[in-house]
Amino acid sequence: MEEAKKLEKEEDKKVAKKESSSSTSRTTAASNYIYSLNGKGQALPEETQHFLKKR
Repeated sequence: MEEAKKLEKEEDKKVAKKESSSSTSRTTAASNYIYSLNGKGQALPEETQHFLKKR
C-alpha cells in the first residue's frame, strides 16, 4: 500500500514539474515580446480618434 502512495507522489511531482517549466518559458517569452514593442506604436489618425471618442 505504501509503495503505491510513493509511486503516486513521484508521478505527481513529474507532472507538476513539466507543467510549471513549460508555463514559465511561455510566460517569459510573452513578456519579452511585449516589452520589445514598447514605444514602437503610433497614434491613430485624428479622424479615427474623433470617430472613436464619440462612442
